[in-house]
Amino acid sequence: MTATLPHAWHHSSLVVNDLNIGIEFYCDAFGYTVQFREHSMTSQIAQITGITGLVCDLAQLHAPYSSHILELIHFHQTEHVARNEIPAPIYPGMAHVAFFVDNLESHMKRVESLGARRLGKVTEFEDGNSVYFQEPAGSFFEMEGSRTNP
Repeated sequence: MTATLPHAWHHSSLVVNDLNIGIEFYCDAFGYTVQFREHSMTSQIAQITGITGLVCDLAQLHAPYSSHILELIHFHQTEHVARNEIPAPIYPGMAHVAFFVDNLESHMKRVESLGARRLGKVTEFEDGNSVYFQEPAGSFFEMEGSRTNP
């Protein structure tokens, strides 16, 4: 089976030091509104990054002039992860992009054949399954197999 291209660029995610300050800044500076917010995500974020004990707070923001989502994420419990061995986009200033794909398993095989490395496990979220990767040049991305197209 041949993988097709993603059908949507879902979100870009920025790691911040303080979620409330990040939300306030992007809402005031660029007209975003909070679309979704979750505090103390544990098992899902640990599973998708492959980092045991990781905790995060996140918010997904929407702007009236774009369908693209800006995600802000603040990670906790990162003390046990050495900065010189960065295993996932978890420190302030880091980022990842996320794409919706029609066949997650097929796309996973395709990106792995191109040299991408899976970070954690395929993780189930309310809207579908997601998985993090690091591509050969070092940037991070997420692929989401949606239950329904956006």
